[in-house]
Amino acid sequence: MRIFISYRRTESDALVTLLKNALELERRHQVFVDTQSLPPGIPFPQQLDEAIDNAEAVIAVIGPTWVRPSRTIADDWCYHELFRAQELAAGDPWAKPIVPLLHGRAQLPQVSELPPELAFLRELGRIEMLGSRPLEEELAAFERRLRQLERDRALKRANPKQPLAGELLGLSTSPPLREELPASVPSPEAVSSFAVALANELLKAGADLAYAGLDPNKKAWSLNDNFTYHLAIAAQACRSRDNRDRVINYLSPHLKSDASDNTPGDSFALRTPSMDYFDVLDVDGVVSEALAYTAMRKAAVNDCSARICVGGKASKYRGRLAGVIEEAWLSLQIKQPVFLIASFGGATAVLVDAIEGKASSALTLAGQIVLQQDQQQSYVELVDRLAGTSVAVSYSSIRRELALGWPRLNNGLTIEENRELASTVDPARTAQIIARGLMSLKRDQPAPG
Repeated sequence: MRIFISYRRTESDALVTLLKNALELERRHQVFVDTQSLPPGIPFPQQLDEAIDNAEAVIAVIGPTWVRPSRTIADDWCYHELFRAQELAAGDPWAKPIVPLLHGRAQLPQVSELPPELAFLRELGRIEMLGSRPLEEELAAFERRLRQLERDRALKRANPKQPLAGELLGLSTSPPLREELPASVPSPEAVSSFAVALANELLKAGADLAYAGLDPNKKAWSLNDNFTYHLAIAAQACRSRDNRDRVINYLSPHLKSDASDNTPGDSFALRTPSMDYFDVLDVDGVVSEALAYTAMRKAAVNDCSARICVGGKASKYRGRLAGVIEEAWLSLQIKQPVFLIASFGGATAVLVDAIEGKASSALTLAGQIVLQQDQQQSYVELVDRLAGTSVAVSYSSIRRELALGWPRLNNGLTIEENRELASTVDPARTAQIIARGLMSLKRDQPAPG
């Protein structure tokens, strides 16, 4: 999203520099700050107005000395910037949202303290940085709020033919093992074919997609059976007018990739999050690899607005949990909507069985140790070394959450709709049901300020 930051240098200069860096991390937003973005040799009033005109949102950084009682929109730049942004919106609050960001215990000014043209500020939802958390955490939380605002803005202004515009949907999928497939699915390749077809439907409906799982050291971009390659082709076919990335592929930080040089098209991006050791002290070998996969999945989950699960290995995986199960579990922990398509078996079917009250050895530690077969020793070692940490393997916690039933998925669907989704094999129908759930959530939740 293109963002213009309006602020007073005397009280907010250092904060705005940190804010700009946080918002531009991994190219998520394009941020205009006057001291860092103005080209030399061009009259700055013209450049400021053009930057406001081009912005999709404006952040008004307000500190304790922001108010200038004797100033007007004609002789105060901050007042002028906010007035111009409001004027350009022409009564549509989603055209160019203005987000007041309060810091230093500042309060939103009273109407009597503002020029009459800025009285609208009192009606806006604001975000406060209270200083109760480390600044890095506060900035990250603010960036997440902006991403949600970006999605809601796109949804409000979307073409009716694109009901999922503004959503970044996480796609958790991989072919299950052959023995994990239901009798109706002829081969593991059928799962990838369905997932590619579903991805196309979701992209056409306006959603952007995030996927974690490409190992560039194993597969070349030219392979026809490379699921990620087909996602990249789909992204290129559905490229947006603003040239944003339609598909983001998250890589594990323990892998070294040169695949970015060969990615097809310009609507597909690779993103490698930083390594997170959590609170594990003894890290090497199998533990390091498992934590890298968890860091990748956690980053992908945190960036998304919902999670869609199809297939996935339920055993013989690498990591602390099966990939689809871990991504679904991470999503449930932050109350993110989760959609389960269980008709292709594997890990997603295990999750649905648990919701329906059916026991599965794949959701018990003893069962997983047996299922790991020739990987039993390394898996037991991993579980033992993660015990007592924040990333301990706890199947009982997952089972307790899933025992709460379909409403725990927080996806806007009724129980009957969730069951239909779980059993469907039609990609178009799957996309329709997912869109219905997300639209239902949008109707029930107030828009962020």
